[in-house]
Amino acid sequence: MRRWFAFLCLMLSIPAMGDDLLVPGQFASLQAAIDAAVNGDTVILADGVYTGVGFHDIDLGGRAITVRSANGPNACVINLEHTARGFVLQSGETRATRIEGLTIENGLGDGAGIRLLGVSSATVVNCVFRNHNGVDGAAAIIERGDPIFQECRFEDNFAANNGGAVITGPGAMFLDCRFARNQAMQGGAIHGAPIIDGCVFAFNEATEPDSTGGAIRADADLNITRSSFVHNGAGNAGGAIHFGQFRLRAIDSSFVDNFAVNGGAAFGGGVDHEIIHCDFIRNQASNGAGALHFELEDGVVERCVFRGNTGGELGAAMLGGTVRDCAFFGNESQTGDGGALSLGLTFGGPTSSARDCVFAGNRADFGGGALRLTGNTADVAGCVFSGNSARFGGAIRNGRVGAFEDQTPSSLRVTHSVMCGNMAESTGAAVVMGRRTPTGRSTIVAHSLIAGNLAAGVDWEESAAALAGVTSQGPRLEVYNSTVADNASPDLSAGVYDAYVYNSIVWRNRGIIGATESAQITLSNALEHSCVQSLSGPLVNTGNTDADPRFLREASGAWTANADFEPNAFVVRLTDADARWRVNKWAGAFVRPDVNEPFVFQILSNDADTLTIWADWPTASTGIARWTTGRPYQLIDYHIAESSSCVDAGDNARARADVTDIDADDDTTELTPFDLAGDARFVDILSRPNTGVEVDDYPELVDIGAYEYQGCPNDVDGDLRVGLGDLAQVISAFGRTRPVTYHEGDVTGDGSVDLRDLAEIIATYGEACD
Repeated sequence: MRRWFAFLCLMLSIPAMGDDLLVPGQFASLQAAIDAAVNGDTVILADGVYTGVGFHDIDLGGRAITVRSANGPNACVINLEHTARGFVLQSGETRATRIEGLTIENGLGDGAGIRLLGVSSATVVNCVFRNHNGVDGAAAIIERGDPIFQECRFEDNFAANNGGAVITGPGAMFLDCRFARNQAMQGGAIHGAPIIDGCVFAFNEATEPDSTGGAIRADADLNITRSSFVHNGAGNAGGAIHFGQFRLRAIDSSFVDNFAVNGGAAFGGGVDHEIIHCDFIRNQASNGAGALHFELEDGVVERCVFRGNTGGELGAAMLGGTVRDCAFFGNESQTGDGGALSLGLTFGGPTSSARDCVFAGNRADFGGGALRLTGNTADVAGCVFSGNSARFGGAIRNGRVGAFEDQTPSSLRVTHSVMCGNMAESTGAAVVMGRRTPTGRSTIVAHSLIAGNLAAGVDWEESAAALAGVTSQGPRLEVYNSTVADNASPDLSAGVYDAYVYNSIVWRNRGIIGATESAQITLSNALEHSCVQSLSGPLVNTGNTDADPRFLREASGAWTANADFEPNAFVVRLTDADARWRVNKWAGAFVRPDVNEPFVFQILSNDADTLTIWADWPTASTGIARWTTGRPYQLIDYHIAESSSCVDAGDNARARADVTDIDADDDTTELTPFDLAGDARFVDILSRPNTGVEVDDYPELVDIGAYEYQGCPNDVDGDLRVGLGDLAQVISAFGRTRPVTYHEGDVTGDGSVDLRDLAEIIATYGEACD
């Protein structure tokens, strides 16, 4: 008896299987079959094209049933003949109601494909909604329900007002759907803010001159993941997305070839945006930013790629908040500023920042080939600016100069960044700071390298330079612990103009009459503890020197093949088949691809005979790298050697606090802990005299320049490796006591050569430091 009772309980726990109702096999119309169905039933529509009564304005009456085709949407079509609607769900249906594998086409009216009224919902799978016409939401209207549309296609729908395909509340979900060639005045495909995952939006358009949201116009916070937007357009703003004053969250998505007047990919002014791991490729705007035009102050853009976007008065993006781990390649502002990015929006707003980003081969017609600053305070940390171009500020423009001098710059702090191979047609090959600014809005460049940039001095009455202050009314351009080298200008000044310079190397910059003192620094307001070529006169004070900084390594050769440009990776590969380089020996160092040009570029990697660098603007604009077979090149490492007079010669008080928190330890009051390469910023080299200035808690002296000499432990003979020479020196000096030096064998610094020194040599024998 108990066994029979258990069996009965098991049978009762299994849901009853519904019946299959066949159309037209058992029922003449779809509506007739639905009317006969009960919860759990499945209505199956045979292959064919269906029209007329019973096949339009279909009401499911609140039933939890499935309506599906026998063999998918290509074989089963409901043709509404431009006179009626398809499905109408108005009785509180839930996601348990399913519609699968149908094509519904040629409907007329709002929600001509499907209307989900009130809280009605459904699960709609593998359906095609095409060629519907209405005033709002031509294919689908969703009021307050939470339906799921999965693997559906919305094609060639048109709404005179809003939502060419769909108008929806925030509860709907679209999963792995495709929206193509839909049109409306606002929201070419969707008007609303559903959850979107894995969808494709292609060739949708908001058609009128004042239209917004070529693919989507959001009316609430919008969440998008794993989706792509291709060739959508709007007559005004938001070629793909317009999100108004709401929040946009886009993750793992791509935006390609979208277009608008402002914000070719997306436009909005909400708060707390979050754009993560997205690609923005070849989007265009005729007036504003080509990709992202965000009129908001906060949020995050992280791990994104911006390549080949074109804007009018702006470049690829206008953003506030934080931009982190992003790459900007070959973007352009055709008539204005900030070829890659305009950072910060309003004065008095929060600090904006760009961290660990690459800006390569961007161009602005006026100022800031890569970056324009417009907000209250901006931090740029750990970034690379390579091969960018503009009239003023080849890499960065902070405040306008020239014909437009009324724009107040940000308080800008650039730290631990590389600026190389950039060009300004007038001045500020790397950075230019405009005048007409309130006192205190300074531009600070610290722990950075500015090398191989060109300021051409065209139509410019003042001196051209790599770092140009141009600040006659109060603000300051300040340079700390940086290396400014190998920059060029046809003017007197090529390195630093109108600035305060501390703990920095200014070397081999060449003006119209060569590498003179004026070519290094002109109109210096302060110069302390710095190494400046050809320094003389009143500037020789406060710990300054004109001794050669002794950059660590240089090499030369000639290319044996034409340079190869890889546009998707945005890199150039340079080959010298005669080279025998150790893999990545030169990674992080620099190359001048043609010794007849001033430009140098950072080396990303190398193998035995090939170097890889970021492409520059001339390469991006033509698609051809200009360095050809036979061109002579030069390799340069701007680290300093142990014998440099810059070692342990800086002023620790001028090393600056870690205001950008480069080590992410939430301590912004400590002195900056790292140099440009990420190595320790304060290292005591026993073999060198201490000629700098200590401060409390920092007994190790900072070096002059961007790179701290780390020492080569136990390399007493100075050949950058621990070997026989070092061992022989310690043995020959064994037992000697004061006075004895590091290079005589006292590697432990205790004043004598003994067993401890010998143990140190043996423990590190064979190690190399190059």
